[in-house]
Amino acid sequence: MCKILHFIFLYLIIYYLDYLITHLKDNKIKVNIICVSVFFVIMLILVFLTWPGAWCFDDVGTVEKCQRYKLGTWQHSLTSVWLILCLQTLPFIAGVPIVQSFIAALIVGYIISNLVFIYGKTRGWKVIMAIVLMIVMLAPSQIIYLLSGFRMGLYSYIEILLISHLLCLYKNKASLTWYNIILISGLTVLVASWRSEAFYYPVIVFFALLLFGRKQIKLWKNFVLLSSTIILTCVITEINTYLSKSEVEYSLTGTIDPVVELVQVADESDSENLVKIGKVLDIEKIKANPGQSGEFYFHGEGYVLQHTESEYKDYLFASVKLAMKYPNVVIKNSCDMFSKYLNGTFYKPYDALNVFNDDFVLSDIVNSIQDKIKNPVNVELRTKTIKFLLGMKSDGKHSFIHYASWNLLIPVILMGLCLLYKLLTKKWFDSLLILLIVIRFLMLFLTAVAPFFMYYLSVCLCAKILAFISFIEIINWVIDKKNRRNQNTVLVN
Repeated sequence: MCKILHFIFLYLIIYYLDYLITHLKDNKIKVNIICVSVFFVIMLILVFLTWPGAWCFDDVGTVEKCQRYKLGTWQHSLTSVWLILCLQTLPFIAGVPIVQSFIAALIVGYIISNLVFIYGKTRGWKVIMAIVLMIVMLAPSQIIYLLSGFRMGLYSYIEILLISHLLCLYKNKASLTWYNIILISGLTVLVASWRSEAFYYPVIVFFALLLFGRKQIKLWKNFVLLSSTIILTCVITEINTYLSKSEVEYSLTGTIDPVVELVQVADESDSENLVKIGKVLDIEKIKANPGQSGEFYFHGEGYVLQHTESEYKDYLFASVKLAMKYPNVVIKNSCDMFSKYLNGTFYKPYDALNVFNDDFVLSDIVNSIQDKIKNPVNVELRTKTIKFLLGMKSDGKHSFIHYASWNLLIPVILMGLCLLYKLLTKKWFDSLLILLIVIRFLMLFLTAVAPFFMYYLSVCLCAKILAFISFIEIINWVIDKKNRRNQNTVLVN
């Protein structure tokens, strides 16, 4: 099965590269190739400087399993399948960030080349747009995860690819061929199934395509797309659930943080719900150790009990009932969690500094990785590069990179302003695309188990890109209005 998937993977890459080469005379393709080359060369340099990449604890454990063709489900089984494809392409651990960087480069080239030719009125504006978009795509907070085995690295680029592709098709008023329908369906399935909080994507994409008009896509084709994405997403989710039965449910991490707060305020009238929750969590032990994070309770010994699938479902329903009864508790818990992103106490992938630098950290797992070239080229150089990407100075204090790239407040503000602008200008299709990001943000706001910045990684990337496009739209509107005024003045004279 893995060999078949690898053959399809290589075929699609070669097919796309062949398309770029055969259409090299097209100016848009030239921009595409330039952007691909710039992005990939920069990433190759960073891979060399951080060799074998910016690996942390979780992804090292996953890739070690993948070398033995075992699927780890902690970061979803799709992550393991992807890592296996990377290792089949380049059979050494640094091959993962190299392959990921190449795929991301192809995505970046496609997005930038299409957006600049839609919104860039002049050659100068096209160049400025390309440079700004490239800088956003190369944000340190983005690329450090692309240098690791975490799914959010590549996932962020896949999500912005889906949104950008839909936007470009709509702006170009292009008719949706079966090729585009299959591409949109595949990207939607990946986005919706690889991260559980994006389960709503097929429905929103369906409504967005309704705004295309019958000339661009017939209604029955839209229903085919909707049904296929929902079915495939459910199938992949069920497969992952089946494979993860031997492990603790990862989905539990999304509910445990508010639930431990809810059980603290629940009273005797909630006894039925507490009994169901008590089948999964040791309530008495949690009450005896209040004030800890959901991550602490999840990984702590004895807090999560052995339970059946039906007991876990009962736990979820009971948790929802308590949340509806005490919504203020859930909202306060979410606000407390989100405040950590704003005051700078969120988690970055600091583990990347140690996993391959220190002999004693994860020595068993690292040593079991079958790779003769897994050791850093230069430990000191690797440490300095990772610290730079993390926004750390040599003394451990925050650098400018931290405030510019590892900043959630700026993307959230941009996202809100962007949605407001689209609604006020009655651009409903654009509003739906931004709504995709807003809903994800709200889902993460309510369910984040710990203040990991990577949870919001795709939100940051998509919000910045869409906000910049909105800014360009406003500039174009001002220029067009000024030109029309000048033309009217000439006609009057």
